Amino acid sequence: QMLGNVHTQTDAYLGLATQALLSQQFNQAFRFADSVLLLLPKDLHHMYRYQALRLKSQALQELQQYPLAAWYADSALQEARLFNPQMQINALKQVYEIQKRVGHHKQALLAYEQMSSLKDSLASIEKFSVINELEQRYQRVKNEKSIQELTQSRKIALLYNQLLLLAIIAALLVILTMVFLLRQRTMQAKQATLEKEQRLNRARMNPHFFFNALVALQVLAMRT
Repeated sequence: QMLGNVHTQTDAYLGLATQALLSQQFNQAFRFADSVLLLLPKDLHHMYRYQALRLKSQALQELQQYPLAAWYADSALQEARLFNPQMQINALKQVYEIQKRVGHHKQALLAYEQMSSLKDSLASIEKFSVINELEQRYQRVKNEKSIQELTQSRKIALLYNQLLLLAIIAALLVILTMVFLLRQRTMQAKQATLEKEQRLNRARMNPHFFFNALVALQVLAMRT
């Protein structure tokens, strides 16, 4: 109360009501639960109202005021339906116990069936959540694996392209080398042919030179 925090005060009254109920001070528990209903924080109205009504129902049940206890149990159930399905199970259990105690077997059976059905639904939801979580985990692992495989494929493709480029460059170098060598051989062959022709021409010139020289000498000899 000194803090002036409604939530803190409400929690404190709920704790006091629960302790009074456990220590069999049922009237005191009822009054503490009433204090909770007087505060009721707006943002958590249904939760606190459910807890307070359920505590009042439990206190009245211990005081053997079953009709009023049943009424508060039904009211707690209505609040639980507006707030949390899990809390409905406890509220239905209390309704079932009270109706069974007072001999209203039809109402007790109805509450029990609703409680069992709700338990099954929540169990199915939990199973679905677990399955959904496993599927999400599987998809996450699958996506990570796909990303790794894609990255690896890209690396392999990049390496393949690099090797292909190196092979093309090497092939071009080989072709250029072959062209250069072939040109060199062609030039050498032409050079050798020219040299042979020059030798042949020189060889052809020598007999004519000697013949002309001999003729000239013969003419000079005849003149003298």
